[in-house]
Amino acid sequence: MNRNDQVQLLLSHAFFRELKPVDTKALFSAGAVKAIPAGGLLFTENSPADGLFFVLSGIFEVRILQNVNEDVVLARIQSGEVIGEIGLLNNKPRTATIRAETDAFVWHLPAETFEGLLSRGDHLAAGLLKGMSEDLCKRFRAVVYEGASLLGSIAPETIEKIRDDHFRRERQ
Repeated sequence: MNRNDQVQLLLSHAFFRELKPVDTKALFSAGAVKAIPAGGLLFTENSPADGLFFVLSGIFEVRILQNVNEDVVLARIQSGEVIGEIGLLNNKPRTATIRAETDAFVWHLPAETFEGLLSRGDHLAAGLLKGMSEDLCKRFRAVVYEGASLLGSIAPETIEKIRDDHFRRERQ
């Protein structure tokens, strides 16, 4: 995949759709393309959030630690998807481990670069934030709807425990 194809793929994602092509090319140049071999780690759960990643090719597993020596695959992320945006936005440690299932290429936008773009307060920053907000709201709604359909089968005390655990972690 050449650079123009990579930029076009970036433009196809909701995070970047509000940007002008010239701004997307400039943004792409501010990051770096990285190769991740199959089995390689992009980042680990609880590591510092150092930026966001856009999958140019390959498949990644989203894993969380369930028990001391056991992790669970929650999802698979593939070409055209973003990884690491939550940690970038809330400046908290990574919530999952991301491992390449296949050989992959990602585009990495460092946190410092992202923060520098936002501090400019121009149309590029506004477009990026608008695209990110719209995509995150869409995904949040999907999770809420899916969760609502599951709630009927979960005991109220279990829901309360999940909520309390979440808020306890948020305060840490």
